[in-house]
Amino acid sequence: MNQKISLEDCIHITNKYRGAPSISQQDLTTDSYSEYTVNASSQKELIHTLESIEKKLLEKNTNQKSVNETLIAVSEIIQNAQEHSCKFSPEKDIYVSILTTPKYFLAGVGNKGNPLQIDKARELLKKYDPKSTSPRGRGFEMIRRTTDIIYIPQLGEYSEIIIGKIL
Repeated sequence: MNQKISLEDCIHITNKYRGAPSISQQDLTTDSYSEYTVNASSQKELIHTLESIEKKLLEKNTNQKSVNETLIAVSEIIQNAQEHSCKFSPEKDIYVSILTTPKYFLAGVGNKGNPLQIDKARELLKKYDPKSTSPRGRGFEMIRRTTDIIYIPQLGEYSEIIIGKIL
């Protein structure tokens, strides 16, 4: 990460992303907004969503490395939701929102299911022990290393992770 972004900036970006008024209109002018639904049991919908995100990023003239990093992070979040929150249930859906601005690319992945343990997720994002023999936590480490913005709001029974790249 070359540039740092504060939690306050992330909240302003996220508020704009959710349609709330923002402080920095110049930075947060929306280029495009898209929503996708991925069924918790469908790998085909996951692949289609990732292909659509890749197309949007390439339209922004984002370099291939940034595109690949973003796709890894979004894929990891969706797959975690499919496995851990929705238990691959065909009755459950995962919602993916994509927002591009002149300065940022943001992706929000959310669902209703077994709620994300917010404190545990935040702790995993802060520290990861590569020497650990636990099979858990590697996904959050990939997300942390491949994104510039990570925001996990407290939303009750609805779990969401918002990630972003500075363009």
